[in-house]
Amino acid sequence: MRKFGFSLAALTAAAVATPSMAAVLISDNFEVDTSANYTIRDDGNAPSGDGTPDSAATFAFDYIGAGIPLAPNSTAGDIGGLKMVVNETANDAGAADHITAFHNTALSGTYTLQVDIYMGVDLNASGTTEFSHVGIGSDGTDFNSIFTPIAGDGHFLSMTGDGGSASDYRHFTPSQTSVPSGDSSYLNSTNTTNATGDVYQALFPNTAKPGSPTNIWTTLTIEVNP
Repeated sequence: MRKFGFSLAALTAAAVATPSMAAVLISDNFEVDTSANYTIRDDGNAPSGDGTPDSAATFAFDYIGAGIPLAPNSTAGDIGGLKMVVNETANDAGAADHITAFHNTALSGTYTLQVDIYMGVDLNASGTTEFSHVGIGSDGTDFNSIFTPIAGDGHFLSMTGDGGSASDYRHFTPSQTSVPSGDSSYLNSTNTTNATGDVYQALFPNTAKPGSPTNIWTTLTIEVNP
């Protein structure tokens, strides 16, 4: 089975007037089990699921003990993260599994979401390509998925950890649920969604899979200005 895992650390959502006046609305360093603050949707309980979940979310996961370096926005001594994995066993005959953790706090207005994300890739395995998704504005009813099936709502961004898809970077909007390659929003010279794009190569030039955040921490920021 294909296997993928990533950890989140130092999730922060802040309402922004100016940087010095930003009020923090949500903050979670995952040092303790905060699962009660989240709703988990997977193939077992989401409308688009196949009824057979093959995924897991582990809160307060000791990522330092697992050999992952300190996240860029964490404090020295922190060890906790949210680990999410899919396609972990042979029990699910489906091609792919899905899991999303939605924070239970509803936000509106102008704010910024910042998340540190680590995409773990087994470089000695084949068929390991999976997508991470980070987004805002969902009602939390269904999991977020950019491919097979396309599901979710709100706005979210997706990326692979190994550049193994023809569309390694995609985004989902309420009006255009899977914005295609060639759209100007991808902001590279050919507007490609593939990791070969010049912008992606410049962002991640020295990873094991250039153009992709392979086995490194990446800080992803979404600015909401309705």
